[in-house]
Amino acid sequence: MTNGDEWLVIIDMQNVFASGTWGCPKFGTIIEPILQLAASYRGRTLLTRFVDAPQKAGSWVPYYEEFAFANVPDSDPLYDIVPELQDLIAGDNVVTMTTFSKWDGILHKTGPYPHLLLAGVATDCCVLSTAMQAAEAGAFVTVALNACAGSSDTNQVAAQNILEGYAPLIKVECIRM
Repeated sequence: MTNGDEWLVIIDMQNVFASGTWGCPKFGTIIEPILQLAASYRGRTLLTRFVDAPQKAGSWVPYYEEFAFANVPDSDPLYDIVPELQDLIAGDNVVTMTTFSKWDGILHKTGPYPHLLLAGVATDCCVLSTAMQAAEAGAFVTVALNACAGSSDTNQVAAQNILEGYAPLIKVECIRM
């Protein structure tokens, strides 16, 4: 299933996106597909975390005014990887960032032109932002659509349409497990 230099990047599978204000309704349905993918990527799996920026600037100021519940330290359980995926954390394979795109953090782990298979949440926010920035930088990007969940069904379809518009820089596939 995996090519030898491909990295699985599991984006933001955190408590904060499992339910509540930022919850993705189909979050629970992608845990098993992610675990199945991860079994093929031992040693080549990264998990990312979106956390609050202690020092906010620019457009992040009104963003966190609107979502004040998220103004907690990155050590708060709100920002933890969900328990079902905790066993995938190994060594320094967690990338923690205060931005939607995780590309800058991934780059430091993989090198400049990696092959990336993206999974996680939200397809229409952090997955989309990461895929676009990585592709723009020259990474080879595939989005595992059946291992991603959007903030809504409508937004999932919209994100898929945008991602498919980036072909051939970004591939969108339902990965067979």
